[in-house]
Amino acid sequence: MADHFWCDLFAALAEAIEKFNDTLESVPDCVVDIILGSEKQARRSLITHEVVKLAVKKAWSPVEAAIKASFQSEDVLRALRILAVLACPAPEKHIAVRRHCLKPLGSEMLTEATKDRLEVIFPEEFTAGM
Repeated sequence: MADHFWCDLFAALAEAIEKFNDTLESVPDCVVDIILGSEKQARRSLITHEVVKLAVKKAWSPVEAAIKASFQSEDVLRALRILAVLACPAPEKHIAVRRHCLKPLGSEMLTEATKDRLEVIFPEEFTAGM
């Protein structure tokens, strides 16, 4: 009756957290660009691109650690992925569940021997990227 609503919801949350993590990784480059584009930068001739990059790296490291400590995204992602798979009536037919839940879980938990066996048993589109 819900036509994959819950598994879609859990898979979408997992995808959003994946995007959040990717965005988090791009913060230092964004900050460097903002500082170098500041109207004040023209008066700071001794503060070169390299100096800004180093300062941002040093300042960002503890901030990033605090964000990651307060938000255990890997644990949350794993739980959402498992919920999506368990809630899905037909994961083999649900692209979002396969792409954002089954494949990442498989990559995280399966040994190479198991992956090889699954590739023999299941169609290529189901196992690609494991």
